[in-house]
Amino acid sequence: MSTSVVLAAVILKLSTYGTIVFLLLILPYGSAYYSSLWLLLGLISFIHASLSTLSQIDSKVLIAYSSVAHMSIITIGLHSNHYIGIIGALLLAVAHASSSSALFIIFGQVLYDRLHTRVLYYIRNITSYSPSLRTTLLFAIVSNAGTPSTLNWVAEWYALLGIAHSNLLVSVLLASTVLLTASYSFWLYSYTTSQIGGAASYVLYDLTNIEQSNLLYLLVPNILLGLNVWLIESYLINGSIALMY
Repeated sequence: MSTSVVLAAVILKLSTYGTIVFLLLILPYGSAYYSSLWLLLGLISFIHASLSTLSQIDSKVLIAYSSVAHMSIITIGLHSNHYIGIIGALLLAVAHASSSSALFIIFGQVLYDRLHTRVLYYIRNITSYSPSLRTTLLFAIVSNAGTPSTLNWVAEWYALLGIAHSNLLVSVLLASTVLLTASYSFWLYSYTTSQIGGAASYVLYDLTNIEQSNLLYLLVPNILLGLNVWLIESYLINGSIALMY
């Protein structure tokens, strides 16, 4: 589980760092020349990863595929050649680290330690005896889906605005397919918390204080920054303008 959290929060962000340093800063003319290609690859990657996510039955694999879809939006935002899109990509990198890591902890540690399985067919009605788990899982799903008032939503909205200035077609296609994110996110929540088929054959003990504090440490800043994005936005404007070619 810890490896998955490090992957989502740190290692995946190395691609963002590499894009900024090696493409936008060192090779700005090459980035400008191949910008249309990067946008096309990012759009294809997002659609393919989102559709692949909908077909997964392993909870950790589902979350991992959704991470790839979010990273595609970051790629599109970075190559939008507009400071709003770049700010959105940077904000999404932070937001994704919190929401995806929280989901990995819930399904890869909390539920796996209790049920010893990651297969969604065997993870049903998990919140009947766990009110804290139900609330925390809902916050994680809402953040991952990019619901308004979360940092994910602000970041994705900025990325769409940024790309609309340079390529309206990509922006429209991305906006029309971003609903796929909500589809697999809320499907995951509704499926695992559904009481269809009767009560669960197991009783789950609720989140421990350590588990709950770890999850709140990840999710509360996501909500607070989503409502007060100006706290960090002002620090990103000058750097984002410098990345435009």
